[in-house]
This record gives sequence, structure tokens and C-alpha cells, in this order.
Amino acid sequence: MSIVYITGNDRVLSDKASKFDIVRAIGERMLHLENGAPLYTEFNYDLEKVSLNEILTKRCPFSIVRFLSEKNGVHYYEIWDINELTFNTKDLITPIM
Repeated sequence: MSIVYITGNDRVLSDKASKFDIVRAIGERMLHLENGAPLYTEFNYDLEKVSLNEILTKRCPFSIVRFLSEKNGVHYYEIWDINELTFNTKDLITPIM
């Protein structure tokens, strides 16, 4: 089995981020910040808000790897910088219970 990563103009999937992409990025970024990773936005004691702010201001240092297909034992994945992706901001607002 081999793996091929596709980047740049060769990508075929949409540049729209899913809710899963954003939630995963927020969770992973919060974990990194808890472990002492540098901030790319102003400090706030709420790591979820800091992570979300980094994504909204396009300062998050993550890439998203999306599965594309598998043909003849070769797995194809696309790599997207999270800052390249577009998303609907109303999807990011969650009610506080």
C-alpha cells in the first residue's frame, strides 16, 4: 500500500470546511496550547476562544488531511492549510447551556 498526498491546484475537493474540520482543529489547537505551544493571537484564559479566534483570523498553524480515494492499493489524500478553507461563521457559534 502506498500513499499519495495532493496539494495546490491539483486538489479536487471543495475548499469549504466542514463542522468536523473546524471542531477537530479547535480541539487539537486547545491541546497544543495547554502543552505550551505559542499563541498566534491575543491571550485569553479560555483556550477554546483563543483557538477559535486563531481560526477566524486565519492564524492557525494546522493542515487538514482529507481522504480522496483508493485505487489499486494507492491511497490518495489532499492536504489543505486550515487558513485556506472557507467556512460559514454561523456554524461556529454554539449556544451556551
